[in-house]
Amino acid sequence: MLSISDKIAIVNTVATILLSITTIVLSVFVYGATKKAADAAEKTVNLTEESLKLNRKIQEMQAAEAEKLRNGLRMQYVDVLYKKCEQIRLSVTSMDAQEIHRSLSAIDYNHHVKPETLAFCFSTEELHVIKKAWSALDYYLNSYYRKTYKGSEMGLLVTNAHIPISAFEELKGLLESIRTA
Repeated sequence: MLSISDKIAIVNTVATILLSITTIVLSVFVYGATKKAADAAEKTVNLTEESLKLNRKIQEMQAAEAEKLRNGLRMQYVDVLYKKCEQIRLSVTSMDAQEIHRSLSAIDYNHHVKPETLAFCFSTEELHVIKKAWSALDYYLNSYYRKTYKGSEMGLLVTNAHIPISAFEELKGLLESIRTA
């Protein structure tokens, strides 16, 4: 018969074997769960990368569409401004003050393009040239154009016509360069 110490040794051995088997089984389960979690994480990374690629592509398409819209509007407003520019420029090129007065009395000076539309369609430098032309016209009209004149005052329309002419010639050159670009 076995002594108590032998029995304890057998129980310890069996317990150690059972504990080892339990540890191995748990390790296999933990390894399987860890592998599944790693695979899921890898799939999540791949899905995130694809999602980012798709978002970039959508943003590129939206930017291209916005640029196409901007360029379309830009060309339309180039034509509008060009026609108005020529109308104003030609109205002040005569050497006859009465002819200039009649021309200025008959035209609408406003280009009727909203400032935000101009800002959307044109660069800062281009906006400066556009504003400069209309500012020169405003100065010319406010300084020299009147409904009625005394003496030789009407002659100031001819002698100062270079103010809007040079500004609108610069604008005309800009608009022509945009058209041909």
